[in-house]
Amino acid sequence: SYGASLNTSSYKYIYSTSNTATPNASFTSGSTYSQTSGSGSYYLRATACDSLGNCTTATSNVFKLDNTGPTITFGTNGNSTFAKSQSSKITVANDSYGASLNTSSYKYIWSTSNTATPSSSFTSGSTYTQSSGNGSYYLRATACDNLGNCTTKTSNVFKLDNTAPTISSATASNTTLSNQIPASVITVSASDNSGGSGLHGTAYSFDNGSSWQSGNTKTVTTSGTYYVKVRDKAGNISTSKSVSVTISSGGSSGVTCSGCCGPNCAYSIVSDGNGGCKCSYSGGSTGGSSDSNTCLENCRSSCRASCSGSGSAYDGCISACDSATCNC
Repeated sequence: SYGASLNTSSYKYIYSTSNTATPNASFTSGSTYSQTSGSGSYYLRATACDSLGNCTTATSNVFKLDNTGPTITFGTNGNSTFAKSQSSKITVANDSYGASLNTSSYKYIWSTSNTATPSSSFTSGSTYTQSSGNGSYYLRATACDNLGNCTTKTSNVFKLDNTAPTISSATASNTTLSNQIPASVITVSASDNSGGSGLHGTAYSFDNGSSWQSGNTKTVTTSGTYYVKVRDKAGNISTSKSVSVTISSGGSSGVTCSGCCGPNCAYSIVSDGNGGCKCSYSGGSTGGSSDSNTCLENCRSSCRASCSGSGSAYDGCISACDSATCNC
């Protein structure tokens, strides 16, 4: 009311977390100005002068802003070790800026895509599991507060394997045992699914899963049906394949002589003419009464050559060969 006119070019304002910040943005008297970013306590400060240079700076009371979404944490943030199932706890925490959490917004998803939209409801502090599928999976979760500030978080990769290995073959070197052929070697060929966990360190079982070994062969000296299984590192176990081995006593009637013998299984098992079987070499057989020592050694040597594997099974095969009578 003292006469000096207003200097509108001097009108400046600022929103700031400091209540002493210098106004620097022009404003028009009577207009509304907003602060739409940031979180925490903000102040509005404005300066205006008249034409004589008399200036006034005013500072508002505090404004509370919240533009920050909730914090999401995963109890287990990825696992590169293959497993049949993977789990993680999802926890949501509020920020310190005042808005309450909107629990109805909590959504999660397990997916092979790290951009999949969460769609299933979850409760903060609970654990969620993916127990199917193969390959790389991600856990994604979204949570919002009551002001609409939302956070979406994606886990590191989890590895899943729910496909069992495949047995392509399981065969016995000899399906019929006798005095001349006292041992048979069962050999298994198997593979895991592409991109899977791989075969276990002790992948092979010859007793339907009761025990496991690292090698894919087993020497047997007793008749029976052997049930072969293979497992992978994730614990998936194949369906079983059966291999049957029978045993016949030398001299009994009706014996069927088949299979092979000798180094590298190079010779045929044939009838000895007395109801038993023998190993037939080129240039003569191991049977007969002449040169019996050579016959016996040749027979036992060929038997030893058929032994494979390691440990007690291999030792048992060698022992059985050393005591074979061979009908010599």
